Amino acid sequence: MITRNRKRLPLEIVDVLGDDPDLVRLAGRIVALADDEAARPRRWRLVRVVASAATTAVALGLAIFFVAGERPPSLSDRALAAIDRSRVLHTVLVRRIPYDRTVDLRTGREVSAHLTIESWLDLRTGRLHLIERRNSALLSDVLGSRRLVAKGWRLDPAIVRFTFGYKNGLEKGRVRDVGSAMVNGQNVHWLQLPSNESVAVDANSFLPLLIREPDGTEWTVARIENIPRAAADFRAPAQRSPVYSGGHVVEQHRISASAVPRVLGVPALWFGPRTPKLQLAAFTIERLVDVYVTPHRAARHSRGIAIIYRVTSGAGVLQLYEARQPVAAYAFNDHLTFGFDAIPAAGRMQLLSTGGGWLGQLRTHRLYVTLIGSNPAIVVQAARQLRPVRR
Repeated sequence: MITRNRKRLPLEIVDVLGDDPDLVRLAGRIVALADDEAARPRRWRLVRVVASAATTAVALGLAIFFVAGERPPSLSDRALAAIDRSRVLHTVLVRRIPYDRTVDLRTGREVSAHLTIESWLDLRTGRLHLIERRNSALLSDVLGSRRLVAKGWRLDPAIVRFTFGYKNGLEKGRVRDVGSAMVNGQNVHWLQLPSNESVAVDANSFLPLLIREPDGTEWTVARIENIPRAAADFRAPAQRSPVYSGGHVVEQHRISASAVPRVLGVPALWFGPRTPKLQLAAFTIERLVDVYVTPHRAARHSRGIAIIYRVTSGAGVLQLYEARQPVAAYAFNDHLTFGFDAIPAAGRMQLLSTGGGWLGQLRTHRLYVTLIGSNPAIVVQAARQLRPVRR
């Protein structure tokens, strides 16, 4: 039965229907009906009746294209149909950040940071709710119009273009098929957006799996689905976005190591006056101020300690900064690290490349500590060797 029906179907339709006997019989029945002159006046009514019992809408769409004499659906048609079944488009995109990781100082195990962007876009009104997280820490929670978010937010431009442009590009025929491949064990088709981002869609479901930016940066599409308006999250943000701040040193004085415990009220941390790789260069007490971008939050004044070591191998200096609070002058940001990650628990350190060096941030039970060095190995080794300053 399957073989007989397959002989009567175009190869393009057979390829999509696969080995499902019910779908093959359905398509074969529609073709036979289209060939029957006596049945022509009622063929559309029968197609609708038969199709209502079909197990998949894809087969119905292909069959109707064939009976009506239209061209077979293109890859863009299939990709559009996969996300064009309801009013709201819900997506979750994830990107690994290789230059930002959490280090377990006891075991040395490293875990890369991940950036997650979840969005709900009302395709009719342009209403958008967008939540950005770095690991578990909230970066932004924005509810507004498409225009507001596209113009004023610091979101990765590639994600803006995908969120707003993927469906529109498919509808207007501006997305190009650039070939097939295997990605993470799955057969995919690559589609190229007008802005040169490439999107890998699953060869069976035609849902996006991966977004690749022109510079090679990749985002995994963890979820993309159409949902009813009632199921979307367009409530006012339940959690406020972090209050971003800036900080600077307003005064500093050199002191001796014996005076350090009196400055912070708790023992400071250091590596001793000299190690095989480090030589103490300076102790400095600093008066700090943090300034917040929101007018209702007053500037915060505090004190900190800066300890500078020379690296005996000639690889620059190692800088050590400590305070009782996570201060912006020492690269913390409103209870987040410099990389906008949650400050890790005691015994772990956030390690981040700053382009010209490496920055590590950690906390003990009493202090928030920032280390800056020329390479990650120096910063990690130094963090493991921290010990209290004695009188």
